[in-house]
Amino acid sequence: MKKHPIRCENANPKSKCKCRCGGRLHGIEHQDIIDIPGMRSVNKHIGGEIGKFIEEYQDRPFLCSCGKTFLLSFYAYPHDGGLKDAEKKTWWLFVECPKCTHQWNWQKIKSRYL
Repeated sequence: MKKHPIRCENANPKSKCKCRCGGRLHGIEHQDIIDIPGMRSVNKHIGGEIGKFIEEYQDRPFLCSCGKTFLLSFYAYPHDGGLKDAEKKTWWLFVECPKCTHQWNWQKIKSRYL
């Protein structure tokens, strides 16, 4: 799999994406998602339950209730009711729709694929 260019994440969100992310990561560094202490972007390399979940769902198209289909970019913040990483820290895992900004937590994501 080709590595995603970091310049895409740092690009102006109003410019056209030229890589293979389909626009899902284009300009993400300039987007104001939400301000939650400890929140960060995560990927499968975090390991544990979170890593397994991300690996299972990251490349599957997701249909939001607004009608937008997109590939999942995951975010997490410390939370007792979430999934564990490789270091046994517990995180609340979610994605945000790039169109309507609705946030889908890991439980709702999983239920939409059943």
